[in-house]
Amino acid sequence: MAQEDIVALTGSTLVGSESTFGTTPSMTRMFPRVGGTMVPTQTVLPVDTEQVKLVRRDKSVRGYKAGTAGFTCDAYLDSTRLTSAASASTTWLGTLLKAALGGESAAAGSTFAAGSSASSIVAATGHGARFPVGTVFLADVGDVPEVVISKSVSTDTITPLINLSGSPTTGQDLVNCHCYYPTDVNTQSLTIQHALAQDSDAQWTMNGCIVSGLTVNLDRNGRLAYSFSLNGATWTGPSDQSISIAAATNGLTGPVPNVSAVCLLQSLSTTTRVHVPFHSLSISIELGNTHVLEMGGATQGAVCAMRTGFSVSAQLTMRQDLAQYTGWDSDEDLVLVYAVPSGSGATKRWTGFVMYCNREDRPARAEADGREMTALTLRGRHNTMQSTATTDLAIAPLVIFEG
Repeated sequence: MAQEDIVALTGSTLVGSESTFGTTPSMTRMFPRVGGTMVPTQTVLPVDTEQVKLVRRDKSVRGYKAGTAGFTCDAYLDSTRLTSAASASTTWLGTLLKAALGGESAAAGSTFAAGSSASSIVAATGHGARFPVGTVFLADVGDVPEVVISKSVSTDTITPLINLSGSPTTGQDLVNCHCYYPTDVNTQSLTIQHALAQDSDAQWTMNGCIVSGLTVNLDRNGRLAYSFSLNGATWTGPSDQSISIAAATNGLTGPVPNVSAVCLLQSLSTTTRVHVPFHSLSISIELGNTHVLEMGGATQGAVCAMRTGFSVSAQLTMRQDLAQYTGWDSDEDLVLVYAVPSGSGATKRWTGFVMYCNREDRPARAEADGREMTALTLRGRHNTMQSTATTDLAIAPLVIFEG
């Protein structure tokens, strides 16, 4: 046995979506922040039989393998904008978000056709299906993209949940987004690999990973980011597994600083967009992803992944707003939009989330920096903006988007 001095936290981490639970798929290099963890574990079962000497002890035996992993990834954007001629594909960050939430919607975009208005968007012929109900996309208004939510679609005519801020121009872009949303059924599992840069024998593979926790980091003047917690079903390593440690470049655009966000909190029946400044905002997501465990099983007693529940809530404070008490009295259905820009002008990008909710508790008085505040607890509920569309995306209480 030889000891080594190795620089910590240098290496490469890869992710892949398993088509067969517990089996390593094609892997893609990912770029988490420094300081991620991968902790392989294995149950130790002590064996203590009666002996004639007090100090005699049997060797323990080993039970099932398992493991945990955790890392934070900045909110990067796909380098390919989903314009009318684009081809959508899932990014490495999208692989993680899709496994966490269950669903991804991404397609090429379109352009405004004649007859479009602030309250009725007509896409190019045959393109309406690219914007199903619940989709978040970007629409050029004055040649600057702004965030739009698809409320209903009839052939190629899209009704936005919140009207555009101005009249659109025929021929300008409708840019689609990668949208990630919870699904009733989620059986997705991941393989995570990690290799240290200075020792080819210090490599690990963890299979059958479920995303057990997802946190959206919304620190003011920080970097918008996602923190993932994973539970693995089995692992191999440390050993030389031919995991590449070659220098690589992140193909995504970012990271995105959490500045100049657009904040909307309004009734689903309100069609005008009114920016509502927040003093603070946090979101709590309970994914409900778990392993199905059985006696035996080919993958350390873990059979597959499944979803057993889902919930989302948000806590926010704003400057005193007595209208929030009136809204609580009437139990309004609300939409919360938090969208962070990247870039400017015609190529401006947006990422963030949309949450459909109501005020769970009566608004409360709070104080911050010597000022009176109104504090809200928002409970995510299914999207009620229309009753005819019942897809997972159409009724999702939460949609994370980037476009």
